[in-house]
Amino acid sequence: MKTLLVYVLVAAGLLAAAGCQTAPQHTAAPDHATSVASGQGFIADALVTVFDAAGKYVTKQQYHVSAQPPSIRITAQEPQGLSVWQWPGGQTPQPQQAGPAAKRLGDPYVLHALTAAALAGAEMMDTSAGNAMAVTRVEGQWYEPVVFDATGGATLTLYKDPRTGRFERARLHDAAAGRLVAVRSYNFLYIAALARIMPTKFDVLVGPTESALTRVLQIEYTAVH
Repeated sequence: MKTLLVYVLVAAGLLAAAGCQTAPQHTAAPDHATSVASGQGFIADALVTVFDAAGKYVTKQQYHVSAQPPSIRITAQEPQGLSVWQWPGGQTPQPQQAGPAAKRLGDPYVLHALTAAALAGAEMMDTSAGNAMAVTRVEGQWYEPVVFDATGGATLTLYKDPRTGRFERARLHDAAAGRLVAVRSYNFLYIAALARIMPTKFDVLVGPTESALTRVLQIEYTAVH
């Protein structure tokens, strides 16, 4: 009788444990890895060249780009310590942040334009809300511009190559602020981890007008997750 009672108690304990395992669990908010797995973003290791009047500075950075909502987070282990930049939100306040990259990557115009170029080039951005304009020529190449109203009165224009259907340029212009950022996207490669073709190299140019644009950044993905 005692043996039977032990069996009954053990069986009851196993059933209770099974019930606990199948009970609904509270889950944390999706992280960036979840976005990547669902095809709504990616993480890229990058080699970045910063150009300024003193010459150029090369650094390694990691880019977290999300499509839902559109955003970017850049981290780098600089000589001054860990640096973090993000858009929306600007530069994360950290006393050790300094160096040549801080001026450019702390610029929300640059981060916004770079996010749009990366997502549109990877076909992770919904461009249906934009206004399709007449075909135009940029630096000898024909493009189909798609124009969006951006935050703060700026205008975002994406340029699609009609031959390939790929977005190869982004332009963020704020006439009132006298700000213009242009991004050229190129070196399109098939990324097996994402099962898609996307640009892996970007030139970022800034200036008050088209004729005064100067290249300030070159970003090359070395690995995409």
